[in-house]
Amino acid sequence: MKKILLLLFLVEYFCMNLAAQSGCQNIDFETGDLSEWSTQGNVKIVNRGQTDPYGHFPLASSGFFSVKLGNTETPVPSVIKRSITIDNSTKYFIYSYAVVLLGIDHTEPEAASVELKITNSAGDIVPCTYFVAFARPLVNDGFLQSDIYYMDLPVFYKSWTTNAIDLSPYIGQTLNFEIVNKWCVYDIHFGYSYMDAYCSSQFINTYTSCEDQQHYIRSIEGFEEYIWNGPGIVSGAGTHLVGVNQPGLYTVDIPNPDPTCDSVHLEISVTMNELPDIPHVDFTWSTFCLGDTATLYGQTASFSPIEEQTWIVNGTDTLEGVMEQFTLNGIDQYTITCQVTNASGCSAELTKTLTVRELPVVYLGDDRKMCPGESVKLQDLSGSSVSLTWSTGDKGPFLEVNEPGNYFVHAYDGYCVNTDSVVVGMGGVNLGPVPNIITPNNDLVNDELIIESTNLIDYHFFVTNRWGNLLFDTDNPTVFWDGKSNGNLVDDGVYYYVLKYVCEGTKFKKSGFIQVQK
Repeated sequence: MKKILLLLFLVEYFCMNLAAQSGCQNIDFETGDLSEWSTQGNVKIVNRGQTDPYGHFPLASSGFFSVKLGNTETPVPSVIKRSITIDNSTKYFIYSYAVVLLGIDHTEPEAASVELKITNSAGDIVPCTYFVAFARPLVNDGFLQSDIYYMDLPVFYKSWTTNAIDLSPYIGQTLNFEIVNKWCVYDIHFGYSYMDAYCSSQFINTYTSCEDQQHYIRSIEGFEEYIWNGPGIVSGAGTHLVGVNQPGLYTVDIPNPDPTCDSVHLEISVTMNELPDIPHVDFTWSTFCLGDTATLYGQTASFSPIEEQTWIVNGTDTLEGVMEQFTLNGIDQYTITCQVTNASGCSAELTKTLTVRELPVVYLGDDRKMCPGESVKLQDLSGSSVSLTWSTGDKGPFLEVNEPGNYFVHAYDGYCVNTDSVVVGMGGVNLGPVPNIITPNNDLVNDELIIESTNLIDYHFFVTNRWGNLLFDTDNPTVFWDGKSNGNLVDDGVYYYVLKYVCEGTKFKKSGFIQVQK
């Protein structure tokens, strides 16, 4: 939630600045270029993502861009300037500067320098708007010595310093802003600087923190001193941000670094509105088995309506909504965060760990082939103790099948279900039924005991009478019994047969009775 609050703070701060700059467009260089400004010498736009090599400070004090004047290579004066007509929307000029100077002991007129001034249409300097810094060998006036030397010479820098100027006495007038950066007069020792600025009708406002349920008044960061007054300051006196607990008139004075100049005086009237509520967030999920689709359900509570809900799964932003779905594949645990923001701008988030259950182990083995007259026993070969439900609807540890087909089983361990399947096919042979009656009367109907078969190995078929006397014997599956023994028809009655063969390496024996009726 801290990140969200900070983001809201920056967005509000940035928007406040933009809204205030209608009268001095691109005074802050936030268009990323030098439009509205005139320049001379070495002047370029730099951004917050860069740092100064000597002072190690970011190259923008607010926003994303600032301007750099001068460098360490070319000893020409660098100048940037523009004119602004002052009105109520531009009466405060806020600028920040940073300076890097090679500290060689010249006299001030000879030394590298940076100079900022605001002049009126007559060319006169507006009081309390002039600033100049000269390169000196000693650290002074807020300068620090860099940890990096330039050709064995010390470098001094002053990081971002912010100042505010009240230009309300000049409303209706056009003022000229100018910054000049120079090397030493011998064109040997460098000096360069950075500048960022904006103008505003006001740079104080109020807001309410959702995180600690506190009312605040804030001004622009970066000034060296803040002097607050008001009826209910409870925290932060002396900083840019104060907490307050009573309505009333609050003021802040921001002194000018020049003690002979007046402070900038700001006032704001505070009304204590009801503090917004912080939403409550929770969520549940419907499944947690490997390979399943997990469905997350957000459960939120807030007096102010929830306007945004975002899911973050393993660090990746996903669907914005009250529900999220994703597939549980190959990961033992998922870190899930649900973030919500209500209409009051207050946010909350909750992170939970979803542990994915392994699927129960079930294994029916390789596909197999069955032989005529054979039944096959299917069972879980994994050795795990789970509940099994077969594709036939049967339940239990095994299934006896006597027909080829595709069989599967569901294994359930009390939480998750896994499935395995096996194909039972015929073993490349065929054996039809053995008839139980023949009528050898030469009417060409059922005169022989015909057994349809294909690819039977070690085929052996014989018939005996009730006393076990052999009547017919053959190893040829294409030779059939015609009801005769030694060339003579046997008497009507019941006879016994035996059929032997080999299928898929297994010996089979089939026997039964045959009725002969002429």
